Amino acid sequence: MLDHRLSQVDFNNRQAYAEMLSRMSAPLSAFEIGLSAGIAPVLFTSWASRLRGHALRKDLIALEAPFRARAVAPIEDEAEALGALYVLEGSRLGGQVLARMASASADPVVRNATRYFRHGERQGLWRTFLDRLESSRAVRDNPERAKRGAVNAFEAFEAAFA
Repeated sequence: MLDHRLSQVDFNNRQAYAEMLSRMSAPLSAFEIGLSAGIAPVLFTSWASRLRGHALRKDLIALEAPFRARAVAPIEDEAEALGALYVLEGSRLGGQVLARMASASADPVVRNATRYFRHGERQGLWRTFLDRLESSRAVRDNPERAKRGAVNAFEAFEAAFA
């Protein structure tokens, strides 16, 4: 459902594009803050390089749109964190499609506001995430917690577009 909504955005309309990115900022910031305050820096030595909130904030500044920061409690459970990260890291794949759509916009401001969608290109972040996920004993021992983390993240992004 969320993919369908995002594919309906008019990338030639700066306001529509800005609204889409602004809506993404609340759940993204919430999960990045919760994961950063929790276990994610332990799971990934390169954790800081995975964070995209700063890229989204720069795009929103260029579009003169609000960044909607939201804090949540730290996510300390490894399986739950990896479940949430499955959604965040997986969104990079869809972001590649959205970056191409924005890059084809008739609006030069939209074309130049693709930092968020392009963040981490060619860095192998999805592959290294999958390696960590597949090697996690916590996920193997408690797949329901990983599923809960993923569902929570999906629902947060869905709610931002409801």
